[in-house]
Amino acid sequence: MHLKRAVLVAVVIFLAGLGMVSAREVLQGDQCQIEAGRTVTGNLLVLCRTLTVDGHVTGNLLGLATNAVINGQVDGNVYMISGQLDVRGTVGDDLHFGGLVLRVHDGTVFSDPHAGLLSASLSTTLSPGTELSGSIVAVGYQLVLQGAVNDEVDFWGSSLLIAGDVNGDVTAQVGDANADVSQLETLLIPVPVDLTLVRPGLQVGENAHVTGQLTYSGPSEAELLGQLDQPPIYNPVVVQPDFSQLNLGEEDQFRGLGLYLSQAVREFLTLVLIGVVALLLAPRTIQSPLRNIQVRPLPCLGVGLLAFITSFVAVPFVVLITVLIIVIVSLLQVNELTLAVAAILAVGDIGIASIVFFIVLFVSRVIFSLALGKLLTRVVIADDGSLRRNIISLALGGLILALLNSIPFVGWVINAITLFIGLGAILLIVQTRAEAAREAAPSKRYIAVQAPPLPRRSDSDRMLVPPPPLIDTSSEPVGMDNLPDGFHWWDD
Repeated sequence: MHLKRAVLVAVVIFLAGLGMVSAREVLQGDQCQIEAGRTVTGNLLVLCRTLTVDGHVTGNLLGLATNAVINGQVDGNVYMISGQLDVRGTVGDDLHFGGLVLRVHDGTVFSDPHAGLLSASLSTTLSPGTELSGSIVAVGYQLVLQGAVNDEVDFWGSSLLIAGDVNGDVTAQVGDANADVSQLETLLIPVPVDLTLVRPGLQVGENAHVTGQLTYSGPSEAELLGQLDQPPIYNPVVVQPDFSQLNLGEEDQFRGLGLYLSQAVREFLTLVLIGVVALLLAPRTIQSPLRNIQVRPLPCLGVGLLAFITSFVAVPFVVLITVLIIVIVSLLQVNELTLAVAAILAVGDIGIASIVFFIVLFVSRVIFSLALGKLLTRVVIADDGSLRRNIISLALGGLILALLNSIPFVGWVINAITLFIGLGAILLIVQTRAEAAREAAPSKRYIAVQAPPLPRRSDSDRMLVPPPPLIDTSSEPVGMDNLPDGFHWWDD
């Protein structure tokens, strides 16, 4: 659910207003800067590695950059995709951001009384001394509010820290306060961003003041130290049944066991339903990766884990390419075409993401369940490959996997391992079929064409060329036969 919401909010953030803007000036290069005192009239499109805005942009600012800093003034909206964005200047309208880190520093001014902040990032921070007139809609790991927000706040993520004033309602879905963030901090070591992670959950600091209704959902209750004008509403989220509470009483024992069984039943029905449909519609396709799981489980685990990690890089890259295409189309200044392209790309991206999401989370585990069930049924009864025997194997493997995945604390580890193995088996069979198709494709052959030889006769049939005639040098030249005797004047 978090991924779907993140994708939808990202689409709203980056596509909602792009169809109605067009760039008057395009700035691209390694280091881009709008110097102090320089004014860019109209909208500005930026494609740079680093961006610094010290001057004045009278229209909207649309940018793709690794690092960006806004110290000057932007009269319109800001649409920025960046690794890190620091805002210290003046923003006339809404601020839209997608990337890793967004920091709104002290001294930032939002001119419009209804200006809001929309962010899809790892971390979004509103520093002390800042004031946002509008609302905040954020998706990501953490949202840190140390300044003042005069409207509502909506957040979907893991950590929400409120240390300032919020004059509207707060709606949040947060993570477990007991979770460990050390692994995420380790992954962020090579990333060149200035970021301090806040522990998961909802925290309302001592100096915070929320005048509206605070409604939040999460596995654990919030730490509420500040002033709340209305009683908070907490909607608990049960991720795994907590068997540590079974010793509190017989009623709690039945409740914990009921939660465990209900989750196991849901897991079992999901796997069996998807597996039966797959066996009926595409039996050979769903069974082709089984051989890889049985023969090469460790390579399947490694390939699946690598593909899962790679997906975290691929998804932002696809979103970045989509936004870039829409921005380029918007330069044609045909609003209808821009909206049509944006709608097509958004539907395509969401459709592809949904298919990949379904294969990774469900089909991969169905394949593992079928492989596990076939291994067990082969020991008890012979596997004749019939549909009935395959369904029995699927049900047996799905039951065992559902019971293991629902165990507290270790269930998510087992679930991740089975997911990686199933995904790796799918990718290996795809690779094998691609190589087979490439080898079966006819290769280009270059045939050397030679000119036909000229007709030749045999040596016996050849005509011998006669030698040149001999010249008789003994005869006198013409006209010398009638000269008188002793006339040799030419010899003198």
